Amino acid sequence: MGKFIVIDGQHGAGKSYIIDRLYDELTLKRYSVVRTKEPTDSEIGVLARNAENYYAEKTLTCLFAADRQQHCQQIQKWLYNDKIVISDRYIISGLILQNMDNVDFDYIRAVNCGIIIPDLSVVISASPSVIRERLKNKVSTRLAKQEQAEGYDRYLKYRDVIEGMFENVSFHINNTLTDGENIVKYIMEQL
Repeated sequence: MGKFIVIDGQHGAGKSYIIDRLYDELTLKRYSVVRTKEPTDSEIGVLARNAENYYAEKTLTCLFAADRQQHCQQIQKWLYNDKIVISDRYIISGLILQNMDNVDFDYIRAVNCGIIIPDLSVVISASPSVIRERLKNKVSTRLAKQEQAEGYDRYLKYRDVIEGMFENVSFHINNTLTDGENIVKYIMEQL
């Protein structure tokens, strides 16, 4: 059976860079690796990503959960074929971002029941100034625009939700909260 690794964090926190480095490191060591992301590029994932400005928060939560359920079917196939699956975002992002949109944790968990639990899930962060600089030329989604505009306040709210979630939500995932330094080395050590 393969391994399922998730890298979660805010837009601009450095997820793509870490995933690129991790992918390179694993393939260099001759592992069979698959990169994936959420929302996916499936019809449901595209609908969810493009619906952010049009649907109520709970409706969006259900769309993202439907995409995740479909995604899990593909992840299960990869894992069965001994692949290491690296996902850019997964349930932690859903819990954090949808809760920031005032959707209750219990509701989010309920619509995501039965998903695959990652072998390792890492949440990364960066300072508001770093995020703002990285997003300067990438502002395309409602969330990215909101994160750039709200800057430090959005950063603090994101961190508060993360810290509160790890204290109060019994979602059984092995999580490590880190600032992103040495994360590739850390993940390699966990394998």
